Amino acid sequence: MKNCLVIGYGSIGKRHSEVLLSLGHNVSIVSRHLNSAACDLPVYCCVKDAFTANKYDYILIASSTKEHIVTLQQILPYLTETSVCFIEKPIFSSPEDWVNWGNAKICTGYVLRGHPLLRKIKDILTGKKIYSCRASCGQYLPSWRPGTDYTKCYSAYKEQGGGVLRDLSHELDYMQMLCGKWKKVTAIGGKFSDLAINSDDQYGILFSAEKCPLCMCHIDYLSRDTHRTLSVEYEGGSLKLDFLNGTLLHNGIKETVSLERNDLFKTMHSELINYDLTYFPSGKEAYEIVKLIDAAEKTAGKDIWIENR
Repeated sequence: MKNCLVIGYGSIGKRHSEVLLSLGHNVSIVSRHLNSAACDLPVYCCVKDAFTANKYDYILIASSTKEHIVTLQQILPYLTETSVCFIEKPIFSSPEDWVNWGNAKICTGYVLRGHPLLRKIKDILTGKKIYSCRASCGQYLPSWRPGTDYTKCYSAYKEQGGGVLRDLSHELDYMQMLCGKWKKVTAIGGKFSDLAINSDDQYGILFSAEKCPLCMCHIDYLSRDTHRTLSVEYEGGSLKLDFLNGTLLHNGIKETVSLERNDLFKTMHSELINYDLTYFPSGKEAYEIVKLIDAAEKTAGKDIWIENR
């Protein structure tokens, strides 16, 4: 049993808390808006109060993306050699959001890395030559959070860290897991629809990586046909993963898995609470995705490439 501190209690912070409780851990909350009388958990209004009251083994930063850097700076003095700091994806809003965290154990919440079929693909591709990697993910934004006005969620506002490029950076992350560090990128993206948002709603990203010469990613807030798929061509054949249906097609042979709603979250926290980075990214690895996002934005519609330096 570990003592866990969740900083930020929006929908994702609440979900992290529920999963950690289901795993048998103690959970406390830092929230400026949550009334302690309305919650069965210990609630603190600021980081200092939380650490004055207790010591924590696992600290989760689940506030808005733009607040990640400030929150990390606040908790760094309290981190010990054994404590682990989990930061919700993406780790920062931009490459300029950087603080030297030394030897602190920092990791990031790209939950899809816990998917058993994605892990199988990673094992299959180990030591193999990869020819191409294509990822696609789309869902109509107004249908994302039933019962919630999409125009009032952070996804709708660029200044709050919203936009499809950051919301669906899972795709860029797992492509990096399979294909290695990105080398150069170009993109087309922005706001193309009539959705009542000021954030980007669609991106097409083309990049090369250390282990793959051709990586393509399409993500959007527009698709009425919700989907999340990955296709890989490699020297041993073809792989196609359908995340939503839990199927992997490998050279014509289909494998299926069935997952409950929080299974991937349970896998993620069970491993990261012990700082097991066998599959999940360290903070520095997640920072490469921030750089990729920034480069994609800078190239969008400009017919230029940016190299990773």
